[in-house]
Amino acid sequence: MMARWIRLSLPPGPAGPLDFDAACAGLAAAQAKSAPPILLWGEGASSYPFALIVPRRLAPGKRLRWPSWGLAPAVAAYRQFGVPAYLNDGDLWLHGRKIAGGLVEAIGECPPSSSRPSACASRRSTAGSSSTPGRASRKC
Repeated sequence: MMARWIRLSLPPGPAGPLDFDAACAGLAAAQAKSAPPILLWGEGASSYPFALIVPRRLAPGKRLRWPSWGLAPAVAAYRQFGVPAYLNDGDLWLHGRKIAGGLVEAIGECPPSSSRPSACASRRSTAGSSSTPGRASRKC
């Protein structure tokens, strides 16, 4: 399957997450039903948010499955580097501690799945954004 990889350099400070969220929402809203998936990832001073933007036709049929489906590649990447990360209730965990939260939200034809490190004080995951600390939530 073809996919598009887009890297976004984030400015330092609180504007960085806002820029990432706006880019995610804009890309998700602009996608057609036939569009290939996008992996949007940000590179900030101390965070590496990411969003998997995929047309609904490629996502699992049940919305309940979207978080684990969207974060499974992140878990696989951690494990490729010998880090025993795992999914628990739609978040990324390591050694019994949440390291990133996840959020899935549908916009247009795409249910983006995102993540930011729980070190971020906003609701985001190893790579996402929201209002509960350590939990990824994105308005995509």
